[in-house]
Amino acid sequence: MNLGFYWRRGLPGSMADVVLLWRNAYRPMGAAFYLPIYDTFGMNPLPYRVAVMAILAANIFLSWRIARLVTKSMAAATLTAVLVTAHASMLSIYYNTSMIYDVLAFFFTALMLWIYVRGRERGTLTWMESLAVILIYLAAINSKEIAVVGAAATGNSRRAAVRSLEASLRRLRTDHVDLFWVHLPDGVTPVAEMGWLSIFIEPTGAALGLWQAKKA
Repeated sequence: MNLGFYWRRGLPGSMADVVLLWRNAYRPMGAAFYLPIYDTFGMNPLPYRVAVMAILAANIFLSWRIARLVTKSMAAATLTAVLVTAHASMLSIYYNTSMIYDVLAFFFTALMLWIYVRGRERGTLTWMESLAVILIYLAAINSKEIAVVGAAATGNSRRAAVRSLEASLRRLRTDHVDLFWVHLPDGVTPVAEMGWLSIFIEPTGAALGLWQAKKA
């Protein structure tokens, strides 16, 4: 479905959507991943998996590099890379190509953070670094909304869920939806808080029902 949308928009149109935020396009940075591979290899799944693994490798390196800059400790940086690599929530990312949006969002967010931390170590960012941070941040939030970092702004917390629902209602120009879907556990929000979402949301009438998937 997403590949078909990107194919109709074309790569130039999708990249324009990255900066023309008012178009409200769906995660246009996904086109930069899918379209070049599709044009070259078609529907052969192997190149997609190779590309995902390459970006994941870059994510692990960036995590290590950022931790090294912040802590000045090789041991802490190595432990950070291990923790980023090896935990249960990573399984779907390793095996499911549709998780590319999370992979891209992490990559651009980590790249932005690395440029920022490196510049701050020198005292201040150059204008080129500042511009790079802004452009990379646009790429991050156009990969997946989770790139708007912060536990209060993203994930499955009550505040984030209510904001997400309100934004959906505005986009759909309606006062309610039949079903509010919590796609995946975020690994941060307590299960108990997720369990209480229906009590906070359903009585408002904004959603007639709520569904929480365990794993997709």
